Amino acid sequence: MWISRGLSLLALLAEQALAERFSVDGIKAPETQGMWMLYQYFVHDEKGGDRGPPIVSFDIQQRKASSEGSDRSQEYAGLEATVLSLQQSRDLIDVHGFCGGDRLQLKKTTSPPVSYRITGAHNFQSITLQEGSGVYVLLFTNCGSLVNLELVGEVTVRSTHGYIPFVERPKRALYGTLAVSYFTISVIWGAAALSWRHQLFYIQKRIIVVTISGLVECSCFFVLYDQWDKTADYHRVLFAVAAYASVYKVALCFRGLLVSAMADDPVNAGEPDVSVMIHVVLA
Repeated sequence: MWISRGLSLLALLAEQALAERFSVDGIKAPETQGMWMLYQYFVHDEKGGDRGPPIVSFDIQQRKASSEGSDRSQEYAGLEATVLSLQQSRDLIDVHGFCGGDRLQLKKTTSPPVSYRITGAHNFQSITLQEGSGVYVLLFTNCGSLVNLELVGEVTVRSTHGYIPFVERPKRALYGTLAVSYFTISVIWGAAALSWRHQLFYIQKRIIVVTISGLVECSCFFVLYDQWDKTADYHRVLFAVAAYASVYKVALCFRGLLVSAMADDPVNAGEPDVSVMIHVVLA
């Protein structure tokens, strides 16, 4: 019952975006004189931040997408990756003519854009963002004449606090606080219930299991967000364990309430029968 609900939840959330790191592996490059907007970054710029100013790191190469025609991907220089604030992308890009030669050409701007010329060779670059906090977009343009190219590599953005998207950062403190709360409740309730263990109602026994499930859920989420912020790595195993514990906790709550409500003897109530299981699944 709760296993099927947990698997359904994990299937729906399996493709969650991986932080402020965007992989372009296998993505086909834009057509000639074409532009693609592929990703949005949520950047926070705080003066005096312990990680320094926000930076964008490019590590992208181009390669031939198929075996047709000759391979000119090593010397081609028309592909470019650019990171702009969302407002700049609206104000500075002329959608009717954004190419100047083989480079992206913006309308009048006071500072050069954060751009990266993509080639067939490995070329890692880190560039400081100058526009401050806000939403940034990742653009790919092809202002040359070559097509049939695909990209490989990644673009990573680090804010002053770390790699986690700024809109996700408060969750780290939230789950840390909840984990401490669940731990405290588990200890207090477990100690109080120990001396009464032979006389506890069914629902009272279930409370300790629910609090432990909540502790596992929040602890995993806290570690997930903490490591995400420090390394830009999103650990899917931690997410799977946390999501499963969350679904299991909810199922336990429903089952405990229904069994207690339907049992003739609340102290010696057993596991729910088939009708109770059906009610839990429908809930």
